[in-house]
Amino acid sequence: MPYKILSMLLGLFVSASLYGQSPIEDYNSSKTYATGSLVLVGQSSYISIQSVPAGNTPPNATYWTDLSIAAANLSVPVETVPSLDTSTILASLPGSAPDTNSSSSSTFFGLALRGYAGTYPVAGGMTITGSTSKKVMIRVKGSSMNFTGAKLNDPKITITKYNASTNQFEAFLTVDNWGDHASTATNYADRATSDSKEPVAVVDMDPGTYGVRVEDAASGATGNANVEFYGLTDDTGTGRFYGLALRAEVGENPVAGGITISGTGSKKVMIRVKGSTMSFGGPKLNDPKITITKYNASTSQFESFLTVDNWGDHASTATNYASRATSDTKEPVAVVDMDPGTYGVRVEDAAGGTGSANVEFYEVE
Repeated sequence: MPYKILSMLLGLFVSASLYGQSPIEDYNSSKTYATGSLVLVGQSSYISIQSVPAGNTPPNATYWTDLSIAAANLSVPVETVPSLDTSTILASLPGSAPDTNSSSSSTFFGLALRGYAGTYPVAGGMTITGSTSKKVMIRVKGSSMNFTGAKLNDPKITITKYNASTNQFEAFLTVDNWGDHASTATNYADRATSDSKEPVAVVDMDPGTYGVRVEDAASGATGNANVEFYGLTDDTGTGRFYGLALRAEVGENPVAGGITISGTGSKKVMIRVKGSTMSFGGPKLNDPKITITKYNASTSQFESFLTVDNWGDHASTATNYASRATSDTKEPVAVVDMDPGTYGVRVEDAAGGTGSANVEFYEVE
């Protein structure tokens, strides 16, 4: 399965900034665009495949690729999703000190995803923006994970990076066991887990969009794995996480996850969930609802922060960010100021239905 298609489906292109350029924006016919630029035209998102002179409006195929087309028939389910109790969220989130070396007052710090690697691998992605690289720790837990279900015995992680000049995702890093990445084993021994089969790598990642694939090194083996990305306090670069997205299945359990924001001031974040409008060939959530909670260290509990069911439920977003709406009013969107801290995410169907949903977080200027 091509990594290009895999990452597109996760929605990172819709919420990305490639190679340190500006985040996705509404198309401006009087503006020229560099290769790898991201624009919105109505409800569609496009990436430029070469330099674009002014006036060449998408979907002009000479200059633009519609990001939804290649993803239309892809199915990459996350078969097991954690519940949203406090212990589960804290167990799946990175435990390192926040990375405060950001070019903005606050930044996305960490993302952790636990999913089931079965017929399909666990898949994810992220976008880094800025003028220099970002030092990132990538770790996958299987047997050492704080989880009572089936666990991946020998997780292996493959990272790919989008190359705008070839319009392809290309190999960046593959790590199977602790010690495979020599510099990490030498300089970051404290990041190892109790199982040497769990891969860890600390790498400098240039601005760009990255795809992630996690599977068991033994062909056909299945189980849950926890995939972690976070910054390090010894990072002196200005690169930062920009966009994070997750598509998963809502079944017996809701889609659940966690995100951490670090810094000294609030960050304006767009939170959006797609169901029916998602470019996906499988069952889709008909009426997605998102609940955001925030961890309160003084009570050791996650407390209510935001609940949005439909477009328009968050009044200020409907007034000031109408361009962020999808074509289905049942899909929730909110643009909110989020203070530094750890947030839990819960997505389910408002009527108790099942299907897949795409959850998106990205910066809003």
